[in-house]
Amino acid sequence: IAYPEAKLDQAAIPDFAQGAMENTGLVTYRETLLLMDDALATFAERLDVAETIAHELAHMWFGDLVTMRWWNGIWLNEAFATFMSYLCVDAMEPDWRVFDVFQRIRANAFEIDALETTRPIEYPVHSPNDASGMFDTLTYTKGGAVLRMLEQWLGRDRFRDGIRRYLRAHAYANTETHDLWDAIGEETGEPVRRIMDAWIFQPGYPAIAVHRDGDLIRFEQKRFSPSHPDDPTTWPVPLIVRQVWAGGEQVDRVLIEREGLQIPLVSEDPVVIGNAGGAAFVRVFYDDELRARLTARASTDLTPAERQCLVDDAWASVVAGDASASSFIDLVAGFAQETDPSVWQAIVAGLAWCDRFVEGAARERLRDFVRNLVRPALERLGWEGRPEDRDLDRELRGDLIRALGILGDDAETQATAREAESRSRTGADVEPSVAAAAVDVVAFAGGPDDYERFRASAKDAATPQEHDRYLYALTRFRDKDLFERTLRATTTDEIRAQDTPFVLARAQVNRDLGPRAWRFVRERWDDLLGRIAPSNAIALAGGIRTLTDPDLVADVQAFFEEHDIPQNHLMLLQALERQRVFAALRQRAAPELTERFGG
Repeated sequence: IAYPEAKLDQAAIPDFAQGAMENTGLVTYRETLLLMDDALATFAERLDVAETIAHELAHMWFGDLVTMRWWNGIWLNEAFATFMSYLCVDAMEPDWRVFDVFQRIRANAFEIDALETTRPIEYPVHSPNDASGMFDTLTYTKGGAVLRMLEQWLGRDRFRDGIRRYLRAHAYANTETHDLWDAIGEETGEPVRRIMDAWIFQPGYPAIAVHRDGDLIRFEQKRFSPSHPDDPTTWPVPLIVRQVWAGGEQVDRVLIEREGLQIPLVSEDPVVIGNAGGAAFVRVFYDDELRARLTARASTDLTPAERQCLVDDAWASVVAGDASASSFIDLVAGFAQETDPSVWQAIVAGLAWCDRFVEGAARERLRDFVRNLVRPALERLGWEGRPEDRDLDRELRGDLIRALGILGDDAETQATAREAESRSRTGADVEPSVAAAAVDVVAFAGGPDDYERFRASAKDAATPQEHDRYLYALTRFRDKDLFERTLRATTTDEIRAQDTPFVLARAQVNRDLGPRAWRFVRERWDDLLGRIAPSNAIALAGGIRTLTDPDLVADVQAFFEEHDIPQNHLMLLQALERQRVFAALRQRAAPELTERFGG
């Protein structure tokens, strides 16, 4: 289906509240999502630009050529544009493995969709505020993820043919969700509407329990809802199951219904992957035998996407209270030879939460653990680029430098990062991923002179990406006076209004000074709302989930009882519930981690 318009222009706008907007024939962007020097940008920065452009161009078909009938169906626009953007970039750059990157983004949707305050992807819209609230992670990311799940289960060609039928049948018209499922179902002969209605109109998602029963593998499902463990909701779950053994591999596409399913075990000791490729929007938990085999052979028999799922599901069990933080530490200790950035990002995300729950000697021993885990991986890659490096190797190099220099508080890494940042800032040829990571590490360990240089570098940056690196790094400084200067700058022209709420959200995440950032937001709430776009107001609560001290929790919760964000009311309730969830995790994990690392 050809591009449906006469022209297509793309324009960057210096101060733009949104990331981009799919105006027919003239797409507008934030500068950082369109303007880029390819030689100076990191893999993540290049992917952001490529994915955003592809997302907006996808809207020319999904949203502009075919438009939802009413705002309840906005996911038909946004979820499709999200899914198609990754599909297009994957076709353009298969070595980027962008769906592994999407899985890391999907982890946030998993976290939100496990809350009591979650919602279905589609629900009734009765007011402008209802419509505004639809532009969230559940619409974009969960919506895109369930489309990916269906595409992988049906097969790419059959799914594509169904989408073509949908677009041709409804070009220049309006649709409801059932129009999409009916078109794909008619093309494939599969019960698509029955399967997918459950995923669109029910909140939440299932946890799949996989266990061995003699010569069979049994699959059972239950909603993953820590606050309501007896919730009876079920889904028709389109699942791809992979079994790997010495003699080969078998892949089965199955549908897990309410009553569960069993399939034959292909050999005596296969590795069973209950969500092959991480394609389904589910968490998977195994019995002891299958889990032990899975972890023992993870590096040889699991794909990076599957290893990422293993780590992420393990951390979800900790957050839910079903597993100890120590069990997560034990699991990731076996990943010292890991080579994939998405898996390392999942590991570091869990360890960073653990770091928030310990102090003093226990924290220093946790840092020892991080250093011993991460340093060998960085030594294998080295700080200098190699001729054989792929984009993912370069991305991993930067991730490991951050993990070692910040989470591990490693003095040697901090010193080397300082040299790299100085060389990059003065025009030397430094690999972009190293240069970007060095900025973050220097800020974490830096003082007044570094702060002044970083402010100047943000102001005089040669590219939008360099500007953002130095701007957001200002929130990592741990000197109270310097941190206070960053907070005050958000109310002046030194920081553009489009960036203000996101700088303050990053500041709230600062492990040591985040509480001060929260107090700043609370004290200047009305002034900040007057400065930023209403659609970005929810970002002012973007970091509160990390503020888990009981007094802070009480303060934040009480404040928002009196200060609603009506255009993002449900998102605010979710942010507040996430804070309570992680505060409860702190109460459970802090004594346990202190005992483990305090001796």
